Amino acid sequence: MERTALALLVQDNPACGAAIREAFGGVARCKLQSVDRVATALARIAGGGVEVVILDLSNSPAPEIDQLDTLLKLRGAAPQLPILVICDSTADGLIMRAVRAGTAELIEKQRCATDLGRLVTASLTGHFTQWELARPRLPEEKKGATLVALVGGKGGVGTTTVALNLAAVLASTSKVILAELLPGFGTIAQYFHPHQKARNITQLLKMDPAAIGIPQAEECLWPCKSVPGLKILFGPLAAGQWGDIGPDHVKAILKALSMLADYVVLDLAASLSEANRAAVQDADVLTLVAERDPFSIEAGKRMLETILNWNAPAPVFGAVIVNRSALAVPLDLAEIEIQLAMPILGVIPPAPDLCVAAQKAGAPLALHDPESLAGRSLAALAERISLRR
Repeated sequence: MERTALALLVQDNPACGAAIREAFGGVARCKLQSVDRVATALARIAGGGVEVVILDLSNSPAPEIDQLDTLLKLRGAAPQLPILVICDSTADGLIMRAVRAGTAELIEKQRCATDLGRLVTASLTGHFTQWELARPRLPEEKKGATLVALVGGKGGVGTTTVALNLAAVLASTSKVILAELLPGFGTIAQYFHPHQKARNITQLLKMDPAAIGIPQAEECLWPCKSVPGLKILFGPLAAGQWGDIGPDHVKAILKALSMLADYVVLDLAASLSEANRAAVQDADVLTLVAERDPFSIEAGKRMLETILNWNAPAPVFGAVIVNRSALAVPLDLAEIEIQLAMPILGVIPPAPDLCVAAQKAGAPLALHDPESLAGRSLAALAERISLRR
C-alpha cells in the first residue's frame, strides 16, 4: 500500500479554507490538514510527518510584518520542508523579499485553482524547478554569471572575509571571480600578497567604459593558484591608484566579468555611492553583512531602506550575521530577521584566532580549516547561495 503524504495548511482566515481544499483535491496520495494558529502549526511540525507546509496569507488581516514573522517562524521550525505561500499579489514587500531569498515558494491566490495541486506534487517529488510559478523571476532573465553582491551595514563587520570565503567555497565546483569594487585599498591582497604592480581594477578605471570588454577585464584578473577555479580582481594596490569608481565603469566591468565565470562575488564598500547603486542594480543576490549588536543592525536597516528606494529591480535579499566576538547579550536572531525584514542566510561564529592563522597561511578560513564551526558555517552559506543559480 502506498504511503499518504501530509500537507499542513496554515491560515488565519479559515473562511478561505474551502477554496484551498477544493484546489488541493487533485493531489493524489496526499492528505491536507488545516490549522489556524502558528503555535498549533509549530507543534504539528515538531510532531513529525508533515512533508509540505502551505501558508495562506491571502485576505489576511494581519500587518505584513506579522505575516513575515509567521513565515520566518515556520521556516525556522521546518528548515528542510518546502513552504508554499499563497498571497493576493506579487507586489514588492516584506514577503516577496523573503521569497526571493529562498525562504519559500510563492503562488498567487488567483492561480490556486489551476496550479496549487501541481505545485504541491512538485514539492513532494523534489521537482519545484519544472514549474515556472515556483519562484518569481525578473522580467528579463539574466545571462552569464550569477552576480552576488555583499555590502556591510557599516565598515569593519567582516564583509571582505565573508566575500573571500564565499568565493573560495564556490570555486571548488564552479568558475568564480571575486571583485573588490572599492575606491581604496581592499584587504584581499593581504591573504595572497600579489606583486604591487599586479594588474587590478585601476587599469580598467583608466579606460573609457565603452572600451572595456572581455579581453580587457580578463587581463586584469589574478589567478589564485591556491584556490583553483578562483580569479580575483583586486582593488587598488598602491596609494597612487586610489580614486572614485563611476557607475558607468561598474556596469561595463560587471558586464565583462559576467561572461568569464559562473559566479562573480562583489565586495562592496559600506556606502550608498553611485558605484554601489550600479552594482546592486545588476546583482542577482544582495547580501547584507552585519554584526549581532543593535548599532550594526540599525545601520544595516538604514542601508537597506535606502537601497530599496533606489527603484532598481530588487535582487534577492538575505543577511549574514558575523559574530566577530562573543557578546554577553547578543540580539536574538528572530528579532534581527524582523528588524531587517529579511531572512538570515548564515551565522558566522567568533573565530579570531582561526582568521589570523588562515591569513598567515595565505588561504581562506573555509579552506584552511573546513571542519571548524566557522568553516562549516561559511560552506553552508555558499551552498545556500549556490541554490539560487
